[in-house]
Amino acid sequence: MATIEGYFDGKTFVPLEPFSVRQNQKVQITVLDDFLTEEKQKQLEQMRSKNKGNK
Repeated sequence: MATIEGYFDGKTFVPLEPFSVRQNQKVQITVLDDFLTEEKQKQLEQMRSKNKGNK
């Protein structure tokens, strides 16, 4: 069992770190009352943009 931190971008749950889940593997999602700061959101967007450019 593993705990994966992430956030909801309005459409999808996005992990903060890479992880591997197999098809049909059962998952459990807990929604917290915490929110990402604007600064953290910008950092994540920049990281995702860089990763898209590397592919």
